[in-house]
Amino acid sequence: EDAGTDGADAVRDAHARHFGARVLDGHAAHGEGAESWARRVEEEARDVRAALRHLIDSADPLALDVAAALRGHWLARGRLREGIALLDEVLALPSPGEGTARLRAREAHAVLTGAASSYAHALTALQECADDWEAAGDRTARARTLVDLGAAVFEAHGFDRAEPLYREAIAVLDAAEDRWWAARARSLLGASAA
Repeated sequence: EDAGTDGADAVRDAHARHFGARVLDGHAAHGEGAESWARRVEEEARDVRAALRHLIDSADPLALDVAAALRGHWLARGRLREGIALLDEVLALPSPGEGTARLRAREAHAVLTGAASSYAHALTALQECADDWEAAGDRTARARTLVDLGAAVFEAHGFDRAEPLYREAIAVLDAAEDRWWAARARSLLGASAA
């Protein structure tokens, strides 16, 4: 019986790793690649959920990466509460420290929380993430966070407080040749100024 249980666990582990890898493969794509990734995740939603559930239940550190990578999927599909609940579970897992996977998961949680209620509720968490990216020395990740923080600050405090965040983000993202995020920052800056 132990051999059967071990075999079933091995199958669940393999399933979770396979579908976790499929989520991670392409989650940062833009344009057609992003559309293809979104369709694939939606088509495989049942398997993706089962994979993430297994990773959480087994306290596998991969759960942090997979949950953070699903941020865009949950936002696009309006599955904010599902995403928040799963990120709550992932962030409650024991962790050896504050690595980039945990930081990405914290940021995803802040963005989903803001989208589900009010970005004003996400201000502190987004600022902490930006500060942590700076401490980690990742200027591009910090700039991407500033884009989300700018949207939250605009909602809570208006354009005058959001504009410097967008402009700082644009300068860093342009220098990093991160065209998609720079365009997103410019779009939000323009919409905020209107």
